[in-house]
Amino acid sequence: MDSGLRSGSETKAEARGRQQRKELLDEAGRMADLEFAKMSREIRDGFGHEKEKIQKELSGIMMRIFQNYQLMEYKGEAGSLRWIYFSFLRTSMMDDDPAYRIDFYDDNDCYSCRECCGSWDFSYVFSRFRSLKEKTRDIFQSQSKVKEYEMDDLLYGYYEKFHLLAAELLCELLQGTAFGCLKEGSSASIEIKEGELFDRTDTIVTIL
Repeated sequence: MDSGLRSGSETKAEARGRQQRKELLDEAGRMADLEFAKMSREIRDGFGHEKEKIQKELSGIMMRIFQNYQLMEYKGEAGSLRWIYFSFLRTSMMDDDPAYRIDFYDDNDCYSCRECCGSWDFSYVFSRFRSLKEKTRDIFQSQSKVKEYEMDDLLYGYYEKFHLLAAELLCELLQGTAFGCLKEGSSASIEIKEGELFDRTDTIVTIL
């Protein structure tokens, strides 16, 4: 009889634990939704003011990659530049170091034998994710009901939200004549694509 009471008591405790875990996750989800809405407004509202500065930063990174590409081209290791890929690194979000990988390719596209790439952290957008992650972790401090993997599952949905926002602004950054120098010595157009590494990509800009 005592064993039956203990068994019933444990079941109720487990039910309470599940409910408390659900409430904590719901609370964190509501907070994260509000924070992301606030952050995305701030990012969009301030983008016009920061755009030139971000373009300059991105241009510097792309020119360094381009210089390496030109050296490969001079050595006969690559043809004229035809493709540039901005690949969102989902794993970099998990590692607290969110970034884009930037790859330069010739006509062989991503099947090129030689690699010419760099990375860009796009901190104007991605630094906000770090802040969101820290605030989410704060909710789960000093408790043991919600496991770390459950918190990671909650944050996973925001990887794509930040990615989509970054892609939207990246398209604006690459418009205009700021990156026309990448066509130096070539009559072929250059397609700039955005997506995830080794996954679907979409052309966001064509430099004619």
